[in-house]
Amino acid sequence: MIEVFPCGTVVWLEEEVSGSIIGITIRDESIKYEVGYFINGEYRSCWLSEYEFGFEENTKKVNIGFKK
Repeated sequence: MIEVFPCGTVVWLEEEVSGSIIGITIRDESIKYEVGYFINGEYRSCWLSEYEFGFEENTKKVNIGFKK
């Protein structure tokens, strides 16, 4: 099982820019999150690793994958 932040989780990209997780990809040993956000009225999205965004301390991860 792998633990990830679920889609819909609110995250911070910069001090005044927040967005939400809209997608997750897992390749080999890396997990990337697609984050959607608005900046200056324009919608954007980008792929980030967990260490590249901030989140609330009480944000919980969920288990995904198949049980053996």
